[in-house]
Amino acid sequence: LSANMDSITDTAMCRAMHKAGGLGTLHRYSTTETTLLRIGELTRAGTYASVSIGVGPLEINKAQQYLEAGATHIVVDIAHGD
Repeated sequence: LSANMDSITDTAMCRAMHKAGGLGTLHRYSTTETTLLRIGELTRAGTYASVSIGVGPLEINKAQQYLEAGATHIVVDIAHGD
């Protein structure tokens, strides 16, 4: 697993992790639209499309959109245990 941080895991790292038998997860701080584009890029490349979400009223909607776009994994990313 690579850290789902904006400075660590982008689409290139997701592809590299997949090739090495691991999993890279996109961070949750991009706009929904940007994340949807990245999911499309990863699915077209034949790679897992793992994305992070937080908690809150809008996160379930994001998760649904990501799954409909082809996300293979949803990671709930909460630093403070909310």
